[in-house]
Amino acid sequence: MLAAGLLVAILGTGCSADPETRPVSATERFTGFAGVVEESGNFLAIAVLGDRVRLFVCDNADEIFLEGSASEDGMVTLKAPGGKQRVGFFNMRQGMGSYWNGNVLRSFKAAPVDRPAGLYEARSQTRDV
Repeated sequence: MLAAGLLVAILGTGCSADPETRPVSATERFTGFAGVVEESGNFLAIAVLGDRVRLFVCDNADEIFLEGSASEDGMVTLKAPGGKQRVGFFNMRQGMGSYWNGNVLRSFKAAPVDRPAGLYEARSQTRDV
């Protein structure tokens, strides 16, 4: 649980992704995963809501944001939004995956985490600034 709390803190302060959002149904099931990139030691987070999967990792100076849909066998093919040339794979049942960062293949292991760990989007409005 400490790693999950640390993950949320690091992801919240280390990088800033601006993914698209959509309305969430109250019946969709959420599952979160937290892990470490084997080659770099960087933390990553994976959020599964229904069949939709998102992965976020701050890989040193480069943030990686991938999304995809889970199949019934637990396999996920992840792609970067906006046509970027990044692809990743995640096996939800084994908690293992990989993604490409440029020409470098990165591997990771991730374990399920309990709430409140997960990916969160923070928004604020400022007036008169």
